[in-house]
Amino acid sequence: MKLRPYKTTEGRNPARGVALLVVLMLVAIASVVGLSYLYSATLMTAGTENLLHSRQADYVAAGGLEHALYVLQTMGSRAEGTTWGPYALGDEDGSYSFEISVADEQATDLFHISSTGTSGELERIRIAGALVRSTGHIELEHALRVDREGTSVPGSAELAGDVYGDGNVFVRGTVLGDVYATGSAWRSWFGSVGGSLISNASRLPVLSVSYEDYIDYAWHEDPYQDTPDIRGQAIERIGNTVSADDAVCNGGAITSSNPGGVVHLVPASVGGVSIGDDVSFQGTLVTEGDIELSGRKIELQALDGFPAVVAGGRVIIHAHATADIEGMVIADGGIVRGNTDGNHSRMEITGGILSERVGIDYSLLGSHTVKYDADRCRIYDFGNRWTLIVEAD
Repeated sequence: MKLRPYKTTEGRNPARGVALLVVLMLVAIASVVGLSYLYSATLMTAGTENLLHSRQADYVAAGGLEHALYVLQTMGSRAEGTTWGPYALGDEDGSYSFEISVADEQATDLFHISSTGTSGELERIRIAGALVRSTGHIELEHALRVDREGTSVPGSAELAGDVYGDGNVFVRGTVLGDVYATGSAWRSWFGSVGGSLISNASRLPVLSVSYEDYIDYAWHEDPYQDTPDIRGQAIERIGNTVSADDAVCNGGAITSSNPGGVVHLVPASVGGVSIGDDVSFQGTLVTEGDIELSGRKIELQALDGFPAVVAGGRVIIHAHATADIEGMVIADGGIVRGNTDGNHSRMEITGGILSERVGIDYSLLGSHTVKYDADRCRIYDFGNRWTLIVEAD
């Protein structure tokens, strides 16, 4: 029987086991540190994303306030009591909604606005108060101004003042001042321009005037004062014809509750409202549609600070009509000829013409004169204007 030799551990290196243990510990520590960094980075990313969404929601809510103020400016008290929105800015840009309410039942021009903006899972709310009052004046600096398209000056027209058109302007008649066109300005062989033809002129801000501004009107020289300098309620007149013996003529429209003598013309049937023979009217005629000058010896005279005519449609000149108008004529659809050949009408305006389109139709016949008067073309701004008085998060 052979005996195997007994082996001992005396020849082994104990450092090898220690090294393995150290390596394992370092790996464990590195894993813990790496996971910590990963967790921290995840938290930082989430925090950055939340901060981004929070700021974006705040910006979106601020945009909702601006939208609400625009709605108040254009609609006034009719915007109250409704939740508007949500309005989406894009798939990932968030959305907003807002509410408008009367802040004080005793002060119906003071409004409370609450705008909520959302981005991701976060939302921010901005609150503001708005005082909606009419301040300032609208000043027309041209005998003829067309704010939303080009225009022409027909051969039947003579304008003592400047002309402006947002587009091309073609002069067939007579302009004693300058002609400004954001497009091209030129004249025919028979046209006459006393000043300069200015093409590519700078575009002017739109002078927006609506007949609705004059139905229930108020004007504050100081927007923070309680009592308006001017307040009035237009007289509503239903019918398709205004005659010389109408109660609103000959100064009948001017009352303590209607100091501007404003008459709201509402046609009783389809069509515009026609002004007949020998009508003498002091004040302002306003209508949603057309005003037709059909009679002879029509005299329209605006009071200081008021226009003579505000029409959401056109001023239509019929054959043989004659009219003398003192004050601004504001007609969204411009001044045009009636559906009658051989138009021998005559119209003289002391003030100016403001329209969104057409201006004076190129086919208008007869004899038509506009004598620019700066005093007649400076009118109260009865449109709604807002003043932001409080804003809070």
